[in-house]
This record gives sequence, C-alpha cells and structure tokens, in this order.
Amino acid sequence: MVLVRFEHGGRVRRCDARCYNGESSRCTCVCGGINHGVGIQRALENSREALGLPEPGQASLEDWVRSLLARANKKDKAELRQLLRTLGGGR
Repeated sequence: MVLVRFEHGGRVRRCDARCYNGESSRCTCVCGGINHGVGIQRALENSREALGLPEPGQASLEDWVRSLLARANKKDKAELRQLLRTLGGGR
C-alpha cells in the first residue's frame, strides 16, 4: 500500500510496503527513512505527523485511512480495516 506519493518533474517517489516492511538498513524512498521497517501502523502515524494531520481518533485521520481503503487492493483492505478498528473508526 502506498502511504505517501509525490510527483515532481515527471518523477514519482513514494513510501510503500517495501519501506515500512523493509528489513535492510537502507531506505531510498520519499520518507527519508522515518517509516523504514516500522510496520504499517507506525508508518501511518509517522506519515500523519510528517504531513501535519490531526492526532488519531479525530475524524480527518480516520477519513484519510478510509480514502486509502477506497483504493486499496484486497490484502491492504484487511490491514486498513484492522487499523480503523484500532483507531475506533471501524464500522
């Protein structure tokens, strides 16, 4: 799942499962290493903080996770639904 995606000058950089599930010591993605190897939940929290989004439990974070859910593949959807339940916004 892509957490953060930036496009500039025709080049796309992103932070995805290769980073937050990464096992090597080297990170080359757009997060600059803050999400590397920390798992999905911590990576979402790190990304929220880096992007200046509100604390967990507030509607906009839950809305952001729901927007990720809307375009996620089957495997990622299960992970995001679990995260929404953790945040208290699962339905």
